[in-house]
Amino acid sequence: MAVIRRPRDGALLVTEETSPAGEVFHRPLGGHVEFGEYARDTVHREFQEEIGQALTGVRLAGVLENIFPWGGATQHEIVFVFTAAFADEAAYEIREQSIADDQRADG
Repeated sequence: MAVIRRPRDGALLVTEETSPAGEVFHRPLGGHVEFGEYARDTVHREFQEEIGQALTGVRLAGVLENIFPWGGATQHEIVFVFTAAFADEAAYEIREQSIADDQRADG
């Protein structure tokens, strides 16, 4: 995932999600690393696929490991957290947009 802050006010770019229990939460955009893909390349690919935006200044901020309950099972994830900026500054002014490859509706 990548943390992107809007320069004029520091607002973070997040996506709104809903847990299986119906709780709404927010998280930075990102996706799954595909086999043979570097995490940094994943961030670039996911932002192109999800919102059609190119990134610049992508830097690793840290790695998080989470073990958590989700939908009645225990999940385990390792998250590479990057900082980045939009290559096109006009992208910061887009108020809301749909995620192009959003599969949450399918479960």
